[in-house]
Amino acid sequence: MPDRNINPLRVKFLSEFVIHIKLVFRLMKDKRINPFLKILPFGGLIYLIVPDLLVGPIDDAALLLGGSYLFLELCPQKIIDEHLQQLRLDSSKDQTEDRKDENIIDAEFRDIDK
Repeated sequence: MPDRNINPLRVKFLSEFVIHIKLVFRLMKDKRINPFLKILPFGGLIYLIVPDLLVGPIDDAALLLGGSYLFLELCPQKIIDEHLQQLRLDSSKDQTEDRKDENIIDAEFRDIDK
């Protein structure tokens, strides 16, 4: 059976990355954020559709991450904190729900003829 130990640093990075993406989407829907500021992440997505202007595959990821990072840096911190608090609360609820299922043992019954 393969070793199912998961590196906690990878899990933390992945969960923080997911929260980052959710935060950007929530801020894009928030009417308190300046519409001109919302052009940054939207422009990054449009760039994926338009033929590449830069060379190499890393430029797409760098442009998307850079655009979303700049978007978050320019958004009001109070609004970001409000959304982050809710996202982390939702995330902790999901983890609690997952822990409830840890006591369940999945098994298969086979009738062996003697």
